[in-house]
Amino acid sequence: MFRLVMATVEVIGVPMLLVASWSIWLRSVRAELPLWRNGLALAALSLVSVSWSLAVLSVVSGFAHRQTIDPMWSLELSQPLGLVGAILAVALKGAPRFLALLAGLLMIGFWVPFVYR
Repeated sequence: MFRLVMATVEVIGVPMLLVASWSIWLRSVRAELPLWRNGLALAALSLVSVSWSLAVLSVVSGFAHRQTIDPMWSLELSQPLGLVGAILAVALKGAPRFLALLAGLLMIGFWVPFVYR
C-alpha cells in the first residue's frame, strides 16, 4: 500500500511542482537572474521534466505489457537526470529553487516503489 501511495504522489506531484516552478521562474525570477543562471535554471527544469517523462513512459508501458522502453535503461537514465536537475536547481532563486529541488529529489526516489522490495 505504501508503494502505491508513494508512486501516486510522485507521478502527480512532480509535474505540479514543475509547472509551478516554471511559471514562477518565467514570470518573476528570470528577469532578475544573470544569463548563465537562467541557462542553468532552464537545464535543471528541462532535465527533471525529461526524467519524469522517461519514468512515467516506462511504468505505463510496463503496465500495458508493451515494453517500448527497457525499465532498467530508464532507471539508469532517469535517476541521474533527476540528480543533475536537482543539483542545477540551486541556480534558481526563491520559490522556484525549492520547487525544482523538491521535484528533482522526488524523481530520485521515483523508482523506489518499483525496484526495491
